[in-house]
Amino acid sequence: DNNISGPSNALPLENFVLSKDTIGAEEYEALIVPDKILAKPWAEGLSVVGVDDRVTFCFTSSYGQRMHKSSGSLLHTEENKGKLVKRGMDMSKYHSGKIRLFSPKELLRLFGFPDWYSFPPELKQRHRWKVVGQSISC
Repeated sequence: DNNISGPSNALPLENFVLSKDTIGAEEYEALIVPDKILAKPWAEGLSVVGVDDRVTFCFTSSYGQRMHKSSGSLLHTEENKGKLVKRGMDMSKYHSGKIRLFSPKELLRLFGFPDWYSFPPELKQRHRWKVVGQSISC
């Protein structure tokens, strides 16, 4: 299938992505990339993947804090959209509310942590991304 990026022996991202219900509505909404970011001219250079993709950009400890083309991939919430994302000077026109960050739990799953692993509840999300990003070397 030409729409699937990455080696055929790698699992598609759908094996690691959690549903909105599993993440929780409040946390899920916080993962959505705001339109003011998608409207920036440089947003068309962001790495956006879909659930059928098998490759992402490296996730660093600054994931979720800074947006630039090498800060880690974003997830398009519509099926099969990843590499087919329409690009343009104002991506918010095409993708408002449809592009989100990966949750820290999804990143743990991508990196091979067991599903039972969890963060201390008092650890804020930005610190969770930082810890996950520091757990690997790209």
